[in-house]
Amino acid sequence: MFSDDKKSGKKKIISSENVPLEEFKPKREEEIGVRRIEFPNLEEGAGAKLKEQTFGSIPVQVTAELGRTKLSLREILELGEGSIIELDRLAGEPLDLKIGDQLVAKGEVVAVDNSYGLRVTAVYIK
Repeated sequence: MFSDDKKSGKKKIISSENVPLEEFKPKREEEIGVRRIEFPNLEEGAGAKLKEQTFGSIPVQVTAELGRTKLSLREILELGEGSIIELDRLAGEPLDLKIGDQLVAKGEVVAVDNSYGLRVTAVYIK
């Protein structure tokens, strides 16, 4: 904001509290009650612990990934019935079993009744 100085005829920049900025002084920490935060010392093994069994019933989304590729928007718009998309995996190569983006296992495709399944051949997380 600007204000006219009646003595000098010059414009002065003033703060939102109507104090000329050259007279504005920042407050010291003591004036506004700033103090250091003291955190308690955390000791290894202190406090309550969650048991592994606690997480056993939490459902997570699991994905079996056949492969990936990149397509331009034009290629996607040109897709139709019968289009073939080449993936980055070889036929017969194990599929990735993922939770989120985390690889947890690899396996091979099997048929379970009328559904697909995955026979785990390698586990990467314990």
